[in-house]
Amino acid sequence: MYEPICTIFFVLFLAATTYYNNYFNLFIHHISHTKKGQNEVPKKVLNIHIVPHTHDDVGWLKTVDQYYYGRNNSIQHACVSCILDSVIYALKSDPQRKFTYVEMAFFSMWWEEQTTEIKQIVKELVQNGQLSFANGGW
Repeated sequence: MYEPICTIFFVLFLAATTYYNNYFNLFIHHISHTKKGQNEVPKKVLNIHIVPHTHDDVGWLKTVDQYYYGRNNSIQHACVSCILDSVIYALKSDPQRKFTYVEMAFFSMWWEEQTTEIKQIVKELVQNGQLSFANGGW
């Protein structure tokens, strides 16, 4: 399944770890030598929090439908419905994963196309804290 989200976060992760390589290696070394149950982070360690989320500008370079359905890729490769499908699948497959969705215009379009079964899965993901929404703007 196509998961562009993973690629973006991997690139960001690589950039951050390359820039802060010494601190990151110290942190990894510390984690591997810390007894189970201890949450102490050593001083001089950069603590990186990665928040998986969307940033799909509604109608920025393409029309809303072109972004949503992944059309007109000569302008930009983007398929918002594919992103939502893959995020829901990934969250359902691994209860440890979390994701924040931002663009309500796209989510509303996607929601209207879903089966009762998928809608129930999404509700469960929200209830157990795996899927959350930020901004709420249209």
